[in-house]
Amino acid sequence: MSQLTSYKHFKIDPQQQTINLEIDFSKFLGLQNMTKFILKPRSLVLKRVDKEKYQSLLNHARKKLASEIKPSGREYYKKWEDGWGENLSEFCSTGKIESLYPYYINNNKYFRFSNSYFTSENIFFEVDFAKTVINYFFDKYLAKSSNILDVGSGSNHYVIDLSLQYQNNNFFALDWSRNSYKIIEEANKRFSINIKPFHFDMFKPFEQNFKIRNSSSVYTIGSLEQLGSSYKNMLSWFLKNNFDWIMNIEPIYEFYDINDPFDSVAAEYIKKRNWLKGYYSSLLNLEKAGDIEILERLRLFGSLYHETYNFIIWRKV
Repeated sequence: MSQLTSYKHFKIDPQQQTINLEIDFSKFLGLQNMTKFILKPRSLVLKRVDKEKYQSLLNHARKKLASEIKPSGREYYKKWEDGWGENLSEFCSTGKIESLYPYYINNNKYFRFSNSYFTSENIFFEVDFAKTVINYFFDKYLAKSSNILDVGSGSNHYVIDLSLQYQNNNFFALDWSRNSYKIIEEANKRFSINIKPFHFDMFKPFEQNFKIRNSSSVYTIGSLEQLGSSYKNMLSWFLKNNFDWIMNIEPIYEFYDINDPFDSVAAEYIKKRNWLKGYYSSLLNLEKAGDIEILERLRLFGSLYHETYNFIIWRKV
């Protein structure tokens, strides 16, 4: 049994060997098709691994848990700075948004989906599908706001793509990395856009100089995860600033069934990495108290060790 069952989970028949997400996920959303939300004409097809490969991948994940895993935290600053510096260098050379995809994403070949492992021939599958779903929910909710904040924007490929599509919105990229700031400056010149970069430390949100404008919404994509159990200041910041919509795309510990072997490795991985834990429970408590409304709660997919792409969209009442 799941720790918290109050979420939607995109699942397919266990006998189904292939998922064409352009078709199957469209049906899940109740759409005739979701072509308008797909940025690149690349394959969104996944193939289920066989039983032998499934067991091999599960054993690999368990061996990973038995190894030394460095927990997240403020000490990771240099790693992020160096990583975004590598992306910046490549982006300046190629001018391609794909150059901004983090290297740890580009190496992913296997994916957690519908309680099993799948693989794709599309080397950009993870980002392509994530952006398709992000575009759908952005269009449904956040696009109604004049100002859009990407908090923990990192290498910035998400905010750049969104700004190219939604040119009537004002976009802001908030991150603590200097190289992240430089990526936005380079992107603005190359694509004739006007994303506004700001230095922002999520560990100390109330100490930042960033001023929230009226008609603003905010989203995070795998950035709150780095806060671990130290998410409460950011949650208070979201609540204080009266955003129109808050979209969090994050690993959610509470979505896992810790008694299920497939889920337990992902839950344990989150614990060892000291990633986000307790945030969703706090949102549920706020909803129960009548302080917020949660409009979407979707468990979707992830890479080999855990599921990053869970969508929670909420607003203050």
